[in-house]
Amino acid sequence: MSIRAPLPLTSATRHLFPNGGLRRGILVDVTGAPGATSVAMALLSGPCRSGAWVGLLGMEHLGWAAVSELGLPLQRMVSVDLTHTREDSGTARSAVMAAMIDTFDIVVFGTGNLPGGALLRKLRARARERGSLLVSLRGGVDGADASLDVLGTRWEGLGQGWGRLGGRTVEVQVRGRGALDRPCRGEIRFDARGRPEAIEDEPTTAGHIPEWDVEWGVRDLVS
Repeated sequence: MSIRAPLPLTSATRHLFPNGGLRRGILVDVTGAPGATSVAMALLSGPCRSGAWVGLLGMEHLGWAAVSELGLPLQRMVSVDLTHTREDSGTARSAVMAAMIDTFDIVVFGTGNLPGGALLRKLRARARERGSLLVSLRGGVDGADASLDVLGTRWEGLGQGWGRLGGRTVEVQVRGRGALDRPCRGEIRFDARGRPEAIEDEPTTAGHIPEWDVEWGVRDLVS
């Protein structure tokens, strides 16, 4: 298997990781409220604006206007709704997850949608093989390669009953394996529009929509 370059981060988030990028094939767990979703989307800004496709699973209530304000090109993001999948249809859900890993550079699991046990181990092995990044908003995932915990948020521009929001700063603790085995803290600042600072306005080019191979995913997981 050829070695692929890490997914690039913007200057708003690259200071949180030793190599300034996100290694492919790992699982990143983001937790803490409020702010966890914004932090996760801020991490995706760099890869997505550099051409990566993002698949969102179980995030039907995500505010797309807010995501656009964060600087992510919506034409490179696909949301998959599993709310109408029967609870006992585990094979179908597993097939969708496998197909997403095969299809997208990044797969984001909303709260409560990351599986556990043997299925999670299979999905992680598949992600390592395909070079896909997995991002979870569940929190507390055992064995995550990197965990980002939102510790608090400071709002700017407000006084006692007056003022206008001028932005916010989110404090994050990062821990994990390898170079991240010693927890460290950093900050991500969002401007008044909610966009991570230092993200420049630059055009993005929409590529072709990737094809799905759900049948292959089912065969591989159940074999």
